[in-house]
Amino acid sequence: MIVHDDIKQGSEAWEKVRLGRATASQASNILTPTGKLSASRVKYAQQIARECYVDDPYKFMGNADTDRGHENEGPARELFQSMMGYQVNEVGFVTRDDKIIGCSPDGLIMDENGEYTMGLEIKSPRIDEHVDYLMQGVLPKKYKIQVHWSMAVTGIKTWWFMSYSSGVNPLIVKVKADEFTDIVSRAQDDFIPEYREVAKQVKEALFGKVVVR
Repeated sequence: MIVHDDIKQGSEAWEKVRLGRATASQASNILTPTGKLSASRVKYAQQIARECYVDDPYKFMGNADTDRGHENEGPARELFQSMMGYQVNEVGFVTRDDKIIGCSPDGLIMDENGEYTMGLEIKSPRIDEHVDYLMQGVLPKKYKIQVHWSMAVTGIKTWWFMSYSSGVNPLIVKVKADEFTDIVSRAQDDFIPEYREVAKQVKEALFGKVVVR
């Protein structure tokens, strides 16, 4: 894996390094919850290919939910460290060696040899959703693909999921790589040639010879 630990998430450099990359937060555009390739993957490939050339003036700029997530990420990470006894390293972005498939972990954890052996995904949902997660006590289904996508990108076999809401108990779940991680990894492999072909078509459509019909 290639780790960009010299850039800050949300920065201009982070936005730039993500261009043309299939990311964990959008993994459901490539893979369905049952592990099958999604029909939306072609449109997603077009989108991330287009991003390399032309910005979207109407792209999503955030809302109250994303603002809350950004505000709570730091306190959540600190709480995780104090509860679990791990030093969590902040990194900007990670890709596979192909530089197309990537993720933005909320933290990576090193062992005593300086090797990354665990990852962390933090969510800060609305309080009623957080209560649901606490009562279920497992990795929420809506984040299953994202977490396993990050493990497939990094090759890391252990990923922590944390649901955080200020002033109440957090949910902390340890997720291990399994057969579903392998399914996600194969889907990533299958997506790459499709994406490369779509990217060529997008570039031609944007900048090739104009055809009037």
